Amino acid sequence: MNRFERDRRELPVLWHQCFLVFIQRYKDHLSSEQKEALHALLRVHLHYQITAEIRRELMASKCRDDPIEDPTALPKATSINDDDDDDDDDSMEQA
Repeated sequence: MNRFERDRRELPVLWHQCFLVFIQRYKDHLSSEQKEALHALLRVHLHYQITAEIRRELMASKCRDDPIEDPTALPKATSINDDDDDDDDDSMEQA
């Protein structure tokens, strides 16, 4: 537990609003360890309205160290019959 977590002073609303904006902006860039540390901070420094929204944003986000599916992977190609291509050529010649 660091010094800021031990500090029990009530923080201003502006601090909680900034914390929310920070989470909204950087939530997908956090590692799982960083997310855990931020959750621990939320348990210490609470705001009756804003903390729930911050927690929702953190829970809905993906960690940068989570495995992701390969977005460049292409679906498997279906085989094309050569007979279908020949039919197209014949129909073009007849027209």
